[in-house]
Amino acid sequence: MSESPVRVAVLAVVRLYRDSLCSFLAETDGVELVAAMTATDDAIDAVGLAQPDVILLDVPSEVRVQSIRRVLDAIAAVRIVAVGVPEREEAVLDLARAGATGYVSDQASQRDLVLAVRAAAKDELYCSPRIAAALLRRACDLPNGARRERAPALTDSLTAREDEVLELIRSGLSNQQIARRLQIALPTVKNHVHSILHKLHARNRTEALVRAVDRGPMPESLAPRWD
Repeated sequence: MSESPVRVAVLAVVRLYRDSLCSFLAETDGVELVAAMTATDDAIDAVGLAQPDVILLDVPSEVRVQSIRRVLDAIAAVRIVAVGVPEREEAVLDLARAGATGYVSDQASQRDLVLAVRAAAKDELYCSPRIAAALLRRACDLPNGARRERAPALTDSLTAREDEVLELIRSGLSNQQIARRLQIALPTVKNHVHSILHKLHARNRTEALVRAVDRGPMPESLAPRWD
């Protein structure tokens, strides 16, 4: 049985770019374009009625974080992928803190766009190896004293297994990779991830990743293995 297509809405300021993006998505297998409008409050409410799985958001950088929060205030369960984001670690972290599930860089290809949408629909982050390495390096280099004040109270509520899963999310592993690493069933991993998101008050894996980055160095036993 084939998977249901990912329902995608486009919120973009520039009409010419929005039309071009919609034309591409309409011809993409596995994607169903359900709405396309400019990024205004009225449009956000209208897009919500279309019940998309993922919203592609293309707005000027100076209002990007504010726009993400406005969308999530109106449509809490949707995944947001920001479009045209510079490939910088801080820019990606700012998006995650605002609640975005993913991003498409300003140098990305159409293939990258599709992969980012499909990853977001699964609550996973598609990013370049350079950004993945930067996020991992930041996670490993942060001293214990640099973590957020609220992080210990949140992460202390996790079970030992959930703590392991969170650390593996931080190392960049997908649910399937975590299942293989811990030798547990994939549905069990998904249940752990759901519980982690609930306990950390995170909307998605990307936001949970930021919380994990802020908690300090990763245990050596759970660091990524390259063999």
